Amino acid sequence: MKNQKMIASLFTYDLEMARVMVREIVKKEKTYLHWSMSLGDYTRVSEALNSSELTNLEGELINGLRFRMARKMRNINPYEKILKLSEIKKERYKKDALSKGVYITGGIGDCLEIISTIKPWFSREGHNGVYIVERERYAQLRRFAEENELNIKSIMKIRHNERSVPSHLLLGALGQELPYAKSIIKKREMKDRKKYNLMCCWTAKGEGDKLSGWCRSIEFSYAIEIYKKCLRNGIKGEEILDISAWKDWEKEYLSKQGIKTYNPMIGDIKDMYDLITKSQNIITIDTALAHLSATMDVQTNLMLNKYHDERWEVLLTTNSSYRKNCRVIKQVRYGDWKEPIDKLSEILKINS
Repeated sequence: MKNQKMIASLFTYDLEMARVMVREIVKKEKTYLHWSMSLGDYTRVSEALNSSELTNLEGELINGLRFRMARKMRNINPYEKILKLSEIKKERYKKDALSKGVYITGGIGDCLEIISTIKPWFSREGHNGVYIVERERYAQLRRFAEENELNIKSIMKIRHNERSVPSHLLLGALGQELPYAKSIIKKREMKDRKKYNLMCCWTAKGEGDKLSGWCRSIEFSYAIEIYKKCLRNGIKGEEILDISAWKDWEKEYLSKQGIKTYNPMIGDIKDMYDLITKSQNIITIDTALAHLSATMDVQTNLMLNKYHDERWEVLLTTNSSYRKNCRVIKQVRYGDWKEPIDKLSEILKINS
């Protein structure tokens, strides 16, 4: 019961109190150190990594923290920094990737980011590339991959003796050859008239990390503030599409305003892809929508919380499709979305 109360106290706008609570939790269970990252307590993470207190943790967990810290320091290829592969292993992994494919894990956003990074290397080597994913991801990506000529396979269809190279090993092997993320979309003719003026995602579920999901999500009241301004400025409710994971009463409120809602969980990435092509403006927090629209060469208003995922430190400072297509609106104060929302209003020219 005490631990449940401590965890509940993390969901607060009082940053210092949340950090104190996490430090207490970490004293008992070191695997929660990733929460310190979500709260920007990088000093605590560095102290732990440079001491002997993590010796009982699995190497994968420790490397995960080291990887995130390397990204925070804007290391262009943190995989190379963490893995420290020999030249012989680098060449072997690259050769195996070309002949057997690359195995990718993680969420949809992770898959899209990795494919958009590896695909330029495959092209440079004269290969289309084979991307092997978990069965669930395959179901989500299959139709999208077919349309964009990406060779994606399910791990269930790969024999053991054809084992592919895990993506992190190939990325580490590429070293300073690591390409910048580029568009993975096959160009197609876009219709002149867009069905939606706005396509928005304000919430994150944070699967496996509820604190991260809470930190990234924007309150319903701020979404309503933007929508009311849109309606006052001549944008019709039916021209707004909201794909956020709102509560039932919140969806009902939006419906009464004429605003369309859509649950992305009922479709796949191809459905999302089609909706993006029908939308004039994209507004999203750090979700799969941000990765998909960025790799589609679609201009995106990316709302980032103060202590955002470290991947953006690299993606937005390199000459990648993310930097090219994402207009970043960052949170200035932890938990406070007022300034970013005001800035978004200016960008959309809906201040009144």
